[in-house]
Amino acid sequence: MIRTTLVIAAASLTIFGLSACSSSTPTPVAAPVTVAAPVQPVNTDAQNIVNWYATGGKLHVDTLTGDLLATAEAARQQNSTALVVMCNKLATDAAAAHNGAPVPVASVQYNWAQATSWFYQAGQQCMAGAASQNATLINQATQSTGYGAHYLNQATTEIQRVSQVTR
Repeated sequence: MIRTTLVIAAASLTIFGLSACSSSTPTPVAAPVTVAAPVQPVNTDAQNIVNWYATGGKLHVDTLTGDLLATAEAARQQNSTALVVMCNKLATDAAAAHNGAPVPVASVQYNWAQATSWFYQAGQQCMAGAASQNATLINQATQSTGYGAHYLNQATTEIQRVSQVTR
């Protein structure tokens, strides 16, 4: 009886095996699975700073840098008329930069706001000092310019670090 069961089982396997092999319908094969590379997070601080820099930030940085150089040149030449004009331009441009779009990263914005505030103050002190030939006001303007330059350096260093933007 066991022998008969084995013969029937073997015959069934042979029949089913042959019919599976002779079938005209292909057996579906699973497609290879492709695993996507992990998505790198977007550095939104970097992108936001790049956007800020490209849409006015760079212009403000360059304008203030130019104003400082021109003011220093007028002072070096001891041209009080030109110095008053350049100090007014520094104050005006610093106010425009200060009131412009904020830097979208808080640490950079802090340094930027400090720089523009100090440059505005320096421009005001310089105008008053140059117009009245007041050495104390000129010295205060020089000191305020130094503070502004310190904060501008901090801001531009941070801008470059975060976003790889170069002047």
